[in-house]
Amino acid sequence: MTKKKVTKLTKVIKNCKFRLRSNQIQYIIELCQEHPRWGVDKIFEEALKPRIVSSLIIPLTPKIKIALTKAAETYQLGLDYVTYHVLQEWLTERGFLKINGTATKGK
Repeated sequence: MTKKKVTKLTKVIKNCKFRLRSNQIQYIIELCQEHPRWGVDKIFEEALKPRIVSSLIIPLTPKIKIALTKAAETYQLGLDYVTYHVLQEWLTERGFLKINGTATKGK
């Protein structure tokens, strides 16, 4: 994503008539990554559409929980956000999830 696009998108978010929820902002970031050719207006329009989000309950060992918490604190991100991206990266690397039309072959 270009610097110009980031600047414009940031301006649109700040000037929004209502407060965006963190999941909507996260979705804006995801849309930018998945659709780099979309304009700011299209990205913002898509991010505001209702969508279904599923939750999973995942048992974590104490070491994994500590590592996720440390990563979230280090990068000043939410624990859900970090966990989501770890899972997304794992699925993409193994070819189960395509981002920007690419995925590696399953291992």
